[in-house]
Amino acid sequence: MKIFLTIIITSCILNSFAQKEQDMNKELLSIEYSIWNTHDNKEVSNLILMKAQKLTDNGFFNEAINELNRIKDRSSIDTNELFYKISLNNFMLGDYNNAYNKMLDIPDSLRLHEKDYLTLWLFILNEMNKWNECKQLMLTIADTSSVRRPETEELPVGIKYKSPIKAKHLSGFFPGMGQFYTGYPLKGTSSIVLHAAFCLITVESILSGMYITGIVYGLYPVARLYLGGKHNSYNLAEAKNSKQVLRLKKQYQSNIQLLMEKYN
Repeated sequence: MKIFLTIIITSCILNSFAQKEQDMNKELLSIEYSIWNTHDNKEVSNLILMKAQKLTDNGFFNEAINELNRIKDRSSIDTNELFYKISLNNFMLGDYNNAYNKMLDIPDSLRLHEKDYLTLWLFILNEMNKWNECKQLMLTIADTSSVRRPETEELPVGIKYKSPIKAKHLSGFFPGMGQFYTGYPLKGTSSIVLHAAFCLITVESILSGMYITGIVYGLYPVARLYLGGKHNSYNLAEAKNSKQVLRLKKQYQSNIQLLMEKYN
């Protein structure tokens, strides 16, 4: 019975999605038909904007950008709105460089004051790790009596960067040092202990005349551990940096959202 109900529910959900997509396609075709049958440039541009907005609302960001780029006669529309929409779709695609560059085409009077433009600009700065610029702008727009201002002032503008190259070289100089440098003392201690243990096996085996045993069960594992430790230190440093960046981005994102909720 449960399996039957699951199949029925899944089927209904899929049919709902299919119906929604069909309805959207009909609307898009209707708009495109109007575009082809309209000779007024202003009306054509407005219809393209409408079609692009429909695509954006449904998550088709790349297609929306392609539609927006179809607008040739920009004298009949608000170009700032056009740049904003292109930037927004690029942002949703994760193409922050293009989103950033397109927002720069919008005058400061709008980009740094109009709420929608300003919100997107702050999010772009955050995603591009331009935290110093983002923080200064947040402090500029924050009311001095706002409860968010003290928290914004405390936001760091960078991370405690761990150099992967340095971590690798440290592990090459002495096993475990790279792990200690990146903030993983347990891994560093484990590396030191394992290296010491296998080195001891190597020495004891050679002193006992068991050269093959010393190579197979001592020297070979030491070599593997040594090379693996260098690689591990490099990866740990990169992972540490990525975690710090992600954590800081979330802090900024939370503050931006709360700040812009109070922005008039």
